Amino acid sequence: MISLSVHASRDYDIHIGDGILSDLWHFAEGILQRRNAVIITDTNVAPLYLGKVEDILVSHGVKTYSHVIP
Repeated sequence: MISLSVHASRDYDIHIGDGILSDLWHFAEGILQRRNAVIITDTNVAPLYLGKVEDILVSHGVKTYSHVIP
C-alpha cells in the first residue's frame, strides 16, 4: 500500500493499494466524526466499488450520500 499526505486547506491522506477496500473502515473510522459521508466517484469506478463502499459504511452506522460524475 502507498500512502500520500496532502497538505491543503485541510490535511488528509490518500491510501492506494490492492485489496484496500477490505480495510476501508480502518481508515474511515478515524475521520468520520459526524457519521455522515459523501462519496464522490465517476461512471467508471461507481459500478465497481460504490455499492461496496456504501455497504461497509452503512454497516458501521454511517449515513451515505453519493454523487457520480460522468
